[in-house]
Amino acid sequence: MLLPHLRDRPVSFLRYPDGPDGQLFFTKNPPPGTPAWVKTTPVPRSEDPRARQVMIQDLPSLMWAAGATPAWTSERLGLPIPAGAADRRAGYKSGERYDTGLLSFTLPTREATAYLAPLTPKGTRLIRNTEPQGADFSRADGFAHLGLPEPETLVEGLLHGDACPGAAAVPDDADPADVDPGMCAEVYAHEVVPGTTRLYLRSTFESGRTPPPGVPTTAP
Repeated sequence: MLLPHLRDRPVSFLRYPDGPDGQLFFTKNPPPGTPAWVKTTPVPRSEDPRARQVMIQDLPSLMWAAGATPAWTSERLGLPIPAGAADRRAGYKSGERYDTGLLSFTLPTREATAYLAPLTPKGTRLIRNTEPQGADFSRADGFAHLGLPEPETLVEGLLHGDACPGAAAVPDDADPADVDPGMCAEVYAHEVVPGTTRLYLRSTFESGRTPPPGVPTTAP
């Protein structure tokens, strides 16, 4: 509903670094770290003839503009993004009962395997998708909102299971039945081409507890 009102219009941002009750500031320039896939357009100003502003042309850009950056989402999930990760994408969906965070990035397959190994709860493993969803499958908190295929529809090269930040701290000799890995995220690991794997991570949180900090506004 919001996208048609933002499309093809330069946007500015109201930032609340200390939360909604703290000080806010207004910025027109694309924030540092703006992904290359977020479109910008020239908006010359007297003090800066080469100035540009962000354009919110699609849902992934809107989710990024709302503050659900990969770095923010990674922190919220408790799952770090490896330094070598590429094509980082993130989103956040608010709901009445719970909110959902989405995080996805690509890694060399060996690095993806090494990344997931300590996060997989002891006594479990990632398994193949033996009951894939149909091509028309969709969900309200799906990765299609990030411009990606829904991992539930993939079969070839796909493994899925759980990624739990607390699993890395469990002693090797611990009995899996006695282990509480804490908050876990659904994880899908898809080898999109030989040697490159895309990780899809999804987790739910208490509704409204820590919404993304950014608010885009259309330029006058």
